[in-house]
Amino acid sequence: MRDYYNTIETAKLEAREEGKEEGLQKGLEKGKKEEKVQIAKSLIALGLSVDQIMQATSLATEDIEKLK
Repeated sequence: MRDYYNTIETAKLEAREEGKEEGLQKGLEKGKKEEKVQIAKSLIALGLSVDQIMQATSLATEDIEKLK
């Protein structure tokens, strides 16, 4: 019975760690997107074309157009 509880506790800990890792990855992705948006805003202010901004940031045309 003790092994059963140890197995359950181990599974819970592993699930928590996986959840933390997934959350960290999502946070990093969100941060990268926000950084690209800030760069795009700066490039818009400098007068670069949408095509140039797309090349520099890899953002979609629609995302860049929304920033104008």
